[in-house]
Amino acid sequence: AKTLFPYTTLFRSGRYDYHSGRAGDIYLTGQLHRLQASQVARYLPLVLDSEVRQWLAQALPKGEAKAAQFRLIGDLDRFPFADGGGEFSVEGQAEGVTLAFDPAWPAIENIQGTLSFHNEKLTITAKQASVKGVQVHEVSAEIPDLAAVGGHLFLSGRAQGETQNFFRFLAASPLNAILASLPSRSRAEGTGELHLALDIPFADVEKTQVKGSYHFQGNRLQLLADVPPLDHVKGTLWFDQQGLRIDGITLHA
Repeated sequence: AKTLFPYTTLFRSGRYDYHSGRAGDIYLTGQLHRLQASQVARYLPLVLDSEVRQWLAQALPKGEAKAAQFRLIGDLDRFPFADGGGEFSVEGQAEGVTLAFDPAWPAIENIQGTLSFHNEKLTITAKQASVKGVQVHEVSAEIPDLAAVGGHLFLSGRAQGETQNFFRFLAASPLNAILASLPSRSRAEGTGELHLALDIPFADVEKTQVKGSYHFQGNRLQLLADVPPLDHVKGTLWFDQQGLRIDGITLHA
């Protein structure tokens, strides 16, 4: 039989039926009253992809999930039940969680939301969080298939705040080099709104796909020290791992 859990926990009820030549059938339900985010990977079945387990062990260094409901029911040979035959679920309230999804990118901090495993899928949703001091909203992080070899993390979010903080975020990310260090050399006054989506392959994070935009809301921009500032900048800046483009920008020099 396969070893499913490297560490034990308390269950409300449980039953395991062994069948010769098979992993067996299981019925376990319970609650994890308080689970440190840094320990999540230790509670996951060992049959999951090793790259995903290693990523989870590093990606959740802070915070906790409270009152997490747990269910593992079905034929263990069919785990994680992507095609039916059982159910694996863990869902709890995330409090103060840090998601360090990629060392090359700023971490998402102070996540308040939901941490959920359902069969082959992991989802983290945040009502609120912060990145580089900027409040972000509608954050969603999803691994569609925890058992897949060569899996991906899909991350998206929205933020509204000071444009200088947006430049600080870009300067601390791989996009700074792609944009010829413009974010780290620019200064801004005013606010705007950021939309960002990332597709991160676990096997090769350097091939991360980026798609995002920033809408300037009447900003003053000093792009380079020896270039006169631009005033009343409005419009949208679109960017990805290839570079950037400008859509409908209006300004006064």
